[in-house]
Amino acid sequence: MGYRHIDFEERCAIARLYQEGRPIRDIATNLDRSPSTISREINRNAMSAGEYKAAKANEKARARRWKGPRLDRDDLLREAVLRRMAWGASPPQVSGRLALEMGRPVLSRESIYRFIAAQVKRTKDYDWRNFLPKRKATRGRRSRKGRSSAAFIKARRPLSERPAEAADRVEFGHWEADTMLPMEMRRSVTFDNGTEFARHHELHSLGVETFFCDVRSPWRKGEWRTRSGACGGSCRGGRT
Repeated sequence: MGYRHIDFEERCAIARLYQEGRPIRDIATNLDRSPSTISREINRNAMSAGEYKAAKANEKARARRWKGPRLDRDDLLREAVLRRMAWGASPPQVSGRLALEMGRPVLSRESIYRFIAAQVKRTKDYDWRNFLPKRKATRGRRSRKGRSSAAFIKARRPLSERPAEAADRVEFGHWEADTMLPMEMRRSVTFDNGTEFARHHELHSLGVETFFCDVRSPWRKGEWRTRSGACGGSCRGGRT
């Protein structure tokens, strides 16, 4: 007769006898099992503090036999991961935090991404994607070939139309992007092509002209040239 796994009823008996302080050999005799089987069961499925509980032991034994994804097998780990993601943490952050708390790698970011994707695919419940930072049901970069964020900016004027005084830094008051604008120092502002500057034209009502870099050269907001009477490299027109 082949080996048979310990069932839940036997685990209840083991838990009761073990709690009473009975020796391993006595427990084995009561269950008609070998002492090595009882010893192995307690060592493998007891809780971290050494306490043996039938329900927890049964869960651990089932999880060990189940070869599916770890987050499907481990209820406590799954709860910890989903709780952190519900608070806004990304899979890399959750993975790193668990490793920090446990002192060793626990779960990779890829395992978390795959688990969420599998739930969406299996249940057709797209609410699962709300656990991910970008709320995307599928992963991967979206192609932006042939597109530029500059296309979304209304009333965009290119850098080539900006006054020469702004490029040469001869005249103070020409700014670049995220700066504060004192009333007496409002002439022009130069941006890169980020969509966060799409409402730049609202500055026109304040008497401020706005300009944009070339799409392929967002770093070229002007040359840092020094002329007689200019402030040079230590005073760059409010650039931040």
